[in-house]
Amino acid sequence: MGKIKYSISERPFPGETVSGDSCFVKQLESGYLFVVLDVTGHGTQAALVANKLMQVLEDFSSSDVKAVMENLHKNLVRYSSAVGSSLYVNEKTGECTIISLGDVTARVIGQNNRFLVTASGLLGYAIPTLIPTVLHLEEGAILVVHTDGIRRHTNDNAEDSHENNVENVTEYLLKKFSKDSDDALCLAIRWER
Repeated sequence: MGKIKYSISERPFPGETVSGDSCFVKQLESGYLFVVLDVTGHGTQAALVANKLMQVLEDFSSSDVKAVMENLHKNLVRYSSAVGSSLYVNEKTGECTIISLGDVTARVIGQNNRFLVTASGLLGYAIPTLIPTVLHLEEGAILVVHTDGIRRHTNDNAEDSHENNVENVTEYLLKKFSKDSDDALCLAIRWER
């Protein structure tokens, strides 16, 4: 049986006490569902929408990441909008199924560093045909997903300077690359045999 370790680091827009960026985590029968969301706007109004979406996810959690994203879209139509990633990691095999929509970044840090494809669209407004990406997390590799409050970057040495510790990676990326003009959230996931 494998083991999943994860860490979430976040901070609100400077001067605010709450954020529209949020992360939902739920252990399901054979793995974990993770959903990273960035609700349009900042402050109290964005946080209220994010909290509503956390309840939607609690009521409808599934390993089917496409169905999760479609349900979020349905619950946001004519109400608000958001971008995000929905991913399911199988705890036994390390297989990860992910859909990212809008201005979020998903990347693998490890022997085979790479950025994952993010589709254009906006939950609650317009989404394309959602096609999940399936990948196998190599043992020791870290999957990082972050909102646009953290600058997208390619040469941060996170994989070298933090010995693949998920807590250190999220804190490092938040501290070094977060923008002063937005909420910011970073999720890091590591699968081990």
